[in-house]
Amino acid sequence: MTAARLERHPAIETAWVVDRYLLFDERDGVVHELNPSASAVWDLIDGARAEKDVIESLSAQFGQDLRADVQVALSDFRTRGLLSDDPVDRA
Repeated sequence: MTAARLERHPAIETAWVVDRYLLFDERDGVVHELNPSASAVWDLIDGARAEKDVIESLSAQFGQDLRADVQVALSDFRTRGLLSDDPVDRA
């Protein structure tokens, strides 16, 4: 069984501003401003990567284990409803 791929919720519009993402939730009109580190995580959520892939990519990029930081960001995204409720599980 493959790990579920992370998917952005389709109601979330994304805009890059200077050094971070601003996310607009079309469902309720709320704007979420991500800090640069959360933006790095958001950038890798493309429907093709699983959580472990995001962790491995960012850890390699920054030369340290970022598992806990990525998990906190993903938990926050889920709490805010920014990720799809039903991530696609592709073989």
